[in-house]
Amino acid sequence: RFDDEDIRQALADCCPAEAQLPAAELLERARREFAASEIVSGFNARRGSGWFGFSLDDAEAVGYYENLWEVWVRHGTEFMNWTEGIDDIETGLYGLRPFSIRGRPQAEVEARERAPYFALNLMRVDAGSPLYGDVSVVISPEAARNISLVAPFDTGGWSCLCNGSYDPPEGGYEHNCSADTGLGTLESFDHLFLANDAYWANAGSFRRSLQRSFNATHLPLDGSDFVHYFEVLPAGKLQFPEHVKFVIAAFPSLFGTATGERLRRWCRKQGWPLVWSLGLNLGWSTAELPLFWAIKNASGPFPSNNRIVDPAVLRSTALNATLGASDEVVFESSWQRLVESRSGAGNSSLAPAEFSKLW
Repeated sequence: RFDDEDIRQALADCCPAEAQLPAAELLERARREFAASEIVSGFNARRGSGWFGFSLDDAEAVGYYENLWEVWVRHGTEFMNWTEGIDDIETGLYGLRPFSIRGRPQAEVEARERAPYFALNLMRVDAGSPLYGDVSVVISPEAARNISLVAPFDTGGWSCLCNGSYDPPEGGYEHNCSADTGLGTLESFDHLFLANDAYWANAGSFRRSLQRSFNATHLPLDGSDFVHYFEVLPAGKLQFPEHVKFVIAAFPSLFGTATGERLRRWCRKQGWPLVWSLGLNLGWSTAELPLFWAIKNASGPFPSNNRIVDPAVLRSTALNATLGASDEVVFESSWQRLVESRSGAGNSSLAPAEFSKLW
């Protein structure tokens, strides 16, 4: 595949040096990029926004990263028919232990047998996992390496498009249900590249992931790029703070807010760096999450190559980093400026253009 004309042309466009490499060396480069990619999972800071339900309240209360079933059981969520489809994926594809009643765990002890959903950030999305929330946690490579199962694509989307678990929105995505659904790990994954490329028929996901891996600034993302990730299930308990590397927060929804300040305190307490990203900045409500289907209609482009480290939070970490004398002053001044801008807007949300300007 590395010697196919579309791959060679794509590399020539973005990365002329890599375009001259033999296929075997390109494969080794791709393997290293895959192995070094962030493993991210998004959630909403505020409770009640989005169907996943996990929130900053839950993160502070339980001390580890809960899977969906644990959140639902703990909050007494009423299970629906579509949860049976998720259960079928986890037992049939991932081989996890069945519940006593399909799609309806009866207690937290049953729910704990499952795993949270993460994504491999091979496309180098600066916001982490923005389709699923305004906060993303990035787990440490050491925590993920030995316990993670990797699927070549989002299994929930596959279940909808190929397994009839529920009806996709009109239009859906162009796809190929005959693509291999076999799993891999973070140490055995070559076959996943081809399976992902085959499943996302005519989307060029393999070509675009190589371009982003080798030269992220060359190729802005479009909407569909955000769904072409590899799905990761760390089949073990991810404890706070030791199994998290850092946290990513969405600038438009959290910077200069009381919830954003609360997130900063949480990261300080855990000793994690916090980085901010402008992210999608589409003005969409987090109540509309997940955005897996809606993002298709967002043409972009999304540069997705901007992050800012929170200097005040950084001082509470063990990270070896040097801060300038004025860094924290400038940052806090920017925070206060957005507090005032939000206050001036009253009940109205600031427009995406205003967030871009403030960013």
